[in-house]
Amino acid sequence: MTSLVFLIIVSLVAVWLVSFVVEALRSAPKPPDVVPWDPTLKPAYLAVDGVTLRYVKVGEGLVLLLLHTLRTQLDLFHKVIPELARDFTVYALDYPGHGYSDIPDGSYDADFFVKYVIGFLEELDLTRVTVCGVSIGASISLLIAARHHPRVVRAIPINPYDYYQGKGLARASLLARVVVRVTDIPVVGDTLMRLRSCLLTLRMT
Repeated sequence: MTSLVFLIIVSLVAVWLVSFVVEALRSAPKPPDVVPWDPTLKPAYLAVDGVTLRYVKVGEGLVLLLLHTLRTQLDLFHKVIPELARDFTVYALDYPGHGYSDIPDGSYDADFFVKYVIGFLEELDLTRVTVCGVSIGASISLLIAARHHPRVVRAIPINPYDYYQGKGLARASLLARVVVRVTDIPVVGDTLMRLRSCLLTLRMT
């Protein structure tokens, strides 16, 4: 029994150490010079409170800001941006921790994203903005509108994301609840996140 316990402990420590190696060997994706859906459109970068955000700007007219869902990026709107750009000056950005924007430490709740979206508007000095968002983007647009931010004239929320009691994604399914709970466990959660690519590969094979 003692040998078995020792073996288990050694195995767990080995997995923990390997997770650091996996993370260290993981290379960051290189930001593309142009967006893949329009070779004439180059993304721009803007620092908001020390965090660099990637964004695109295209078209002319009243300002329309598009806000994507969680776990996606501005390219979510690749089919509608060219159409909307006929009538609007369209902006779309990657949230912090998404796409090719920086990954700062933070809570990554609705207020976290609101802070950076408002900072984005202020850094570019955008006014009379229409904010259109999907899922968490819709929730961000509603929060900004509810606070009567002077730079925003209207919000168009599509399928708002619900952070009910702070549970968010954990309410999606039993698997989602397990994953969220496990990631909250000190050491264990960080180890699993460092091994995320390996775990996904094993699941798909």
